[in-house]
Amino acid sequence: MANDPTYPCDISKITAIAIHDYSTCVEDTANQQFLGPEGEFQAGFVALMDGYGGIDWYKFINETPYWMTETNCNHKPWGISNVDACLAVTGQNQKHYGNGGMYAYNQNTQFERMAWWSVSGTILASVGSNYLNPNNTAEVFPCGRAFINGFGSDTDCTSFPTGDPSDESDAE
Repeated sequence: MANDPTYPCDISKITAIAIHDYSTCVEDTANQQFLGPEGEFQAGFVALMDGYGGIDWYKFINETPYWMTETNCNHKPWGISNVDACLAVTGQNQKHYGNGGMYAYNQNTQFERMAWWSVSGTILASVGSNYLNPNNTAEVFPCGRAFINGFGSDTDCTSFPTGDPSDESDAE
């Protein structure tokens, strides 16, 4: 790696690992995937890289900060409504989501930064209503309120901006 003149690489210059993840509305799932050295992400990385380049990959993957550069938990077709995503990320639907994936990321000290996709834009049927602010106005959808409120359990996850169609909950 570092000594390969064709592809020189200095692993020490990598200061963060960027991750896109759209599958972790559930607190336990997020922890299973990313918490500690036994997390599926970390263990899988070490298994794939072990022995390559004379680098301690265990140390690298477990000590390098993570940046969640894109996430949401209602990205269709596998996702849920904006209401249910808000309930999930704020811990208001413990039965199905625990405290939610965002809670797990926030508790995991290896995650240094996180970004919700997408903040605003036109709602596309292919991705569902995962936006925080789809109309580029001062009013926000439930997930936007959750984000602004630090994913607090007191977030209003049921009301929508005036004139927007309701995004009914699928929760039981």
